Amino acid sequence: MNAKVVLFLIGAAITGVSFTESMLIRPALTLFLLIGAYFAVSSVIRSVRADAEKQAGITASHTIQSINSNTAPLGKVLNDYGTLMKVFQEQLKNVNADSDKATNTISGSFSDIVDKAMNQSQEAGRALEGFTGGEGGQGFVESSRQTLISVIREMQEMGSYAVKSNESLQGVMKEVESIREIVANVGYIADQTNLLALNAAIEAARAGEHGRGFAVVADEIRKLSEKSNQFASEIKTAVNSISSKVTSIHSESAFEVDKIDRITAGAHKEVDSTLTGLDKALEHSKNIIAELQLSSMALAQDINAMVVSMQYQDINRQRIEHVIEPLEIMKQDLQSIAEGLKNITEAGAALNITELSEHLNRIYTMESERELMSSVSAGKTKGGRAKAADNVELF
Repeated sequence: MNAKVVLFLIGAAITGVSFTESMLIRPALTLFLLIGAYFAVSSVIRSVRADAEKQAGITASHTIQSINSNTAPLGKVLNDYGTLMKVFQEQLKNVNADSDKATNTISGSFSDIVDKAMNQSQEAGRALEGFTGGEGGQGFVESSRQTLISVIREMQEMGSYAVKSNESLQGVMKEVESIREIVANVGYIADQTNLLALNAAIEAARAGEHGRGFAVVADEIRKLSEKSNQFASEIKTAVNSISSKVTSIHSESAFEVDKIDRITAGAHKEVDSTLTGLDKALEHSKNIIAELQLSSMALAQDINAMVVSMQYQDINRQRIEHVIEPLEIMKQDLQSIAEGLKNITEAGAALNITELSEHLNRIYTMESERELMSSVSAGKTKGGRAKAADNVELF
């Protein structure tokens, strides 16, 4: 067992390692001390055996037997520790497996969170585009705006038509007044004709027998005058009725025109105010959606950064694997030592101890491991946890 390896492992133990690693590695350090004790005891045994052989064969044999009996418990302890090495290896493997499983689960959960956040942001954006129409389209809000404006325009046209109808009624009223004047003139003519017929009858009566024919004509003229007055009266009555109705229609039409004007003006104002408020609300919603999308992107970036940080677990996994493999070698070495201690007097009891330091140099691929190995080999140790390897690429 190389003394530098012992120093290296002791240095690794006193550097900043996690609680789990320290609980698994420190028992191994006890084994290293036992191995060192073994080599010290072996050296003493060889010295004692040489002295014993010089002094007396019987005494030396007795001494060697005593040494064998004293070292047997040490061999048993080393053998038991070799068995425990397997337990430590399995514990470290379980730590690796659990860490990988937890990392994969958390990474998958983060990915699901990112996907859901992005989907919700996109759905909100599409919902808003359904109202606004998005780029190059006409949405529900704009369509409603155009419909309301069209309704207001129709109401304004109805008001204009009512105004024109009212003006036409005013013209009809003027015509009715003209007819009333004409009827009045007809009545005046009838009255004058009746007066003329009366005068003619008087003159016919004065003429006696010679004016009898003229009296008949005067009587017929009087009858025509009466009928003219009757017709003029009927026409006047009809004209008055028409005038009354037209006046009523004109008044109602004027009221409706004023009402339509007021409704149209109020509706136009309310629609403008409502649409302006709706535009502001939609603009505010657009800003919120944009901020939500930016927040979702930032969340995705943060979670991706967290996932990348979690991939440092791969570095720790490699480090633990680099502890598991040397533990296997140490277990085999301890078993070899235990076998050797069963009969330490055999001259051929050469132990097959692996050159662990050379093996570590071969399997250590991270810069932090190599730096720690070099510093411990040089008799120096660094406080605190070594930095993550620069030559490990995270994805």
